[in-house]
Amino acid sequence: MKSALKTTCARKEVVLENANKSTIDKAHLEDWIDCYDVMHMLRISYRTLQTFRSNGMIPFSRIGKKVYFLRQDIEKILADNYKMNLIRYDYGKSNK
Repeated sequence: MKSALKTTCARKEVVLENANKSTIDKAHLEDWIDCYDVMHMLRISYRTLQTFRSNGMIPFSRIGKKVYFLRQDIEKILADNYKMNLIRYDYGKSNK
């Protein structure tokens, strides 16, 4: 009786592990976006995006003819290239 109970518990654990892995895999798949979404996010043309890929500026994955990008990579590139320009309030004032 105890061995049957242990076997049943072990099977439930395996089923739960597989279910959790499936849920995690689906969440990871939602992190991938295609080139049209990237072009829209960055407001660039397809050719510019292709140049970024060719120059190694943006990591990507290709399945057949379809190209995918990780959303986190695009957000990191935007954050890394963020520059804050200070507005000078003394513009147009004469130095007397």
